[in-house]
Amino acid sequence: MKKILSILTGALLLGSCQKSEVPFYDGPSSVYFDVYREVNPGTEYLADTSIVSFGFAPKLNDSTITLRIRTQGDTTNAPRRIDFRVVDTAANAARAEQYQLPASVEIPAGKNFALLNVIVRKTPDMQEKNFTLTLELMPNDKFQTPVKDAYVSARGRNVNIKSHVLVLNDIISRPRYWMDPLFGPFSRKKLLLICEVLDLPVGLFDTQVSYGNMRFYGRFVRNYLEAEAKAGRTVLEEDGSEMKMGDGL
Repeated sequence: MKKILSILTGALLLGSCQKSEVPFYDGPSSVYFDVYREVNPGTEYLADTSIVSFGFAPKLNDSTITLRIRTQGDTTNAPRRIDFRVVDTAANAARAEQYQLPASVEIPAGKNFALLNVIVRKTPDMQEKNFTLTLELMPNDKFQTPVKDAYVSARGRNVNIKSHVLVLNDIISRPRYWMDPLFGPFSRKKLLLICEVLDLPVGLFDTQVSYGNMRFYGRFVRNYLEAEAKAGRTVLEEDGSEMKMGDGL
């Protein structure tokens, strides 16, 4: 089993240099989600939603996503159970076959946090739409959940720390730096073929690549497609048409 560290809008992180204002709670021990996401390189914020996309890891069929749950209050010399539930009221709520949750989660003795590992499984319909998996912390005899929101001043808004939403998909959109004159019309299948033939990461074309490199990629894949066609293995698009690169090569 592999872990997708690259999320569509940033990586889930287990630490951060950005300050968030989790309200002080003076009462019985409480728990909250302490999940950070990298919004821009070197900038991480407390987050209540994370987008998990298999589109950037097309060879993976499942992945483990780790969410940190932190306590407010003193540590103890015995483990303490954390209770949570799945909120599945949304129209696009994830189905049971798309995820797996642990039977239980505990704060270890002497610690003030626990890691909740969520196994996410890819399904074909994730290519067409987003699915949401909403996890909500629940009170029990060990912990309360009195605080719902934390204010993140750098973002100017409240973040829900009682619940965390995972948005699951396998969607690949047209990359920011896709060039039709070199690569022809965009398709998911063509992008994946380019990356496979050239051994490139799927997310490369969302970063700035030199025109010389882009032209090289286009010519290399054009030659590959022509060789496949001559060998009787014409590569087709999803609609049955022959896959072709751009006319500007």
